[in-house]
Amino acid sequence: MAKELRYPFMDSTHSDELAELLQEFDFTINGFGLWQTERETPVVEGYICDFQLAYVAGGGVKFSTRGREYDCRRGSLILVEPFVDYITQLDESEEPLICYSIHFDVNPEYRKREFVQCLLRDGGNVFQPAELPPMDGMFQDLYRCHTDRDLGMILQVAAHLRLACLYMLRSRWPKGQVSVTYAKPTSAREMEVVRQSIQYIQAHVDSPLRVGDLSASLSISENYLYKCFVDVLETPPSRYIQQYKIRLSVEMLTTSGLSVEAVAERLGYSSLYHFSKAFKQIMGCSPRNYINRIACGTL
Repeated sequence: MAKELRYPFMDSTHSDELAELLQEFDFTINGFGLWQTERETPVVEGYICDFQLAYVAGGGVKFSTRGREYDCRRGSLILVEPFVDYITQLDESEEPLICYSIHFDVNPEYRKREFVQCLLRDGGNVFQPAELPPMDGMFQDLYRCHTDRDLGMILQVAAHLRLACLYMLRSRWPKGQVSVTYAKPTSAREMEVVRQSIQYIQAHVDSPLRVGDLSASLSISENYLYKCFVDVLETPPSRYIQQYKIRLSVEMLTTSGLSVEAVAERLGYSSLYHFSKAFKQIMGCSPRNYINRIACGTL
């Protein structure tokens, strides 16, 4: 009989708080790209429906959001949350800007708030080069895989995104102090209500989706449904429904080739007028203006 080989390090118990924390989240990759420019477009106003992680690999930018401005030099990471206005302005450096970006969603949906608290804490949306290891090679490799259309590209982006999140967590969580607290604790019952609500919304996205129908499907009052959404997601259910539909509409308008009218119909809007009104409330412009801004490179 062959002798069984045993390795001591495999038998020992390891505790890695950051690894355990990241295991709580799954990532859906929506896109990866490179923004490279000289000085043609010095200011870009942005508004996105998903998370964006941007890595400055050359040049520099001034990044502004929520009343704070950051100087982002080469080696900086910028984490942008969904549905948050931001402005990016090229600095006065003569070096061309090279900025890689990953667009992604965090799952489960009802834990996005926790994800943001874990990574950003009180340090803001920008991680400076001194806080992070060099990542030029990592993003260059991803871009090469992207341009070569390598099989498994999405999986590779997800793995590198998780590694970048680990670096960001390390920079702001001292050893032994990993914890997440809320000003108002969220109960397991509230999180379950939101989870079931999201499932219902996703299954009925092609209908008008009224809040009353949603609360009735869960046999709870509209007031309690409102409380659950505000406590867990920090947004009312009606706004979440609109944001979810508009996020889908942006994807359809930019990738499916469908007309604005067809997208409005598929998402259960009663008219193009109501769709355009909801789109402008969330995105700040009409659907057609949004498409034009993307085409012109101003978004």
